[in-house]
Amino acid sequence: MKLSVAIAPKSPFQTHVSHAEIAFQEGVHRFWIGDSIEGYDPFLTLLGLSAILQKKRFGISVVATSLYHPFNIVRKILTLQELVSEPVIIGLGAGDKRSSNLLRLERSVSLFIEKVHSIVNFIQKGEDPKYPHLQMKRPRSVPLVFLGTQNQSVLSSLCDIVDGYIGNTGSVHELSHLLEKNPFKTVSTFIPVFFPNDEKYQQRNISLLNMVISSVSRKTLEAFPTEISSILLKIKKKTTRLEELPLDKLHLLADEFCLVMERKAVQRKLRELDSIGVQEILLGGISQKDLPSTLQFLRSLMPK
Repeated sequence: MKLSVAIAPKSPFQTHVSHAEIAFQEGVHRFWIGDSIEGYDPFLTLLGLSAILQKKRFGISVVATSLYHPFNIVRKILTLQELVSEPVIIGLGAGDKRSSNLLRLERSVSLFIEKVHSIVNFIQKGEDPKYPHLQMKRPRSVPLVFLGTQNQSVLSSLCDIVDGYIGNTGSVHELSHLLEKNPFKTVSTFIPVFFPNDEKYQQRNISLLNMVISSVSRKTLEAFPTEISSILLKIKKKTTRLEELPLDKLHLLADEFCLVMERKAVQRKLRELDSIGVQEILLGGISQKDLPSTLQFLRSLMPK
């Protein structure tokens, strides 16, 4: 299993640079950035990073396809790929509802599936039947396209045409449920780091856990043990909040969705992720100050 680091898209560019420098010094496999209308353009950000940190691996998790025309996404991807030394991994997602609503853009499952087909066709063949008047020169080095969604109908429709999958959860139950009928060639997943005994991380712990839980679909609640699904359902119905949960319930959810920074908990989680075929974990929620010690600790526990 490979160890990588992800950073929030709203972070300033210099924070991206210093975070990536530390991560690569500590031997991470890849540095991932996100996409948000409130952050920098991820393609330009990666161009800047690759100019400063040459011969390093990068990825975007995930590009919000609702914000772009598929041809423009491909232009950005292929331009980026031509200017960096290593194959870039591009995760494709539908984008969040809020961003689409703010820009008054259409967002639907069928449109997302259609866009991914067009993007893959342009990258692999240089053309797409939906846009016969558009031609794209194929790159010397082909980037990898990963799917970043938890919608089962999308996974089933696109599993065979993409190079891999990027999950948005550290939950083995949820990942197993999502991947059960969709055997992707490569599986990576974002997993927030949870510091259980550090008060300075309390608000960040809650924020990261809220972010991951908000992406859980009600359709996948059946994948979880009863105790966890009942808590999730209350949160979904807004009859309770994470901040109001007793400490033991909060830690139960953290253990399900995050990488809890205790030796036995980390070892167990890494073994479980490895057993279901996860090849790379994208660590999120680590401050720059704590990044070296956290990565050193985790590297010593990674499955061989």
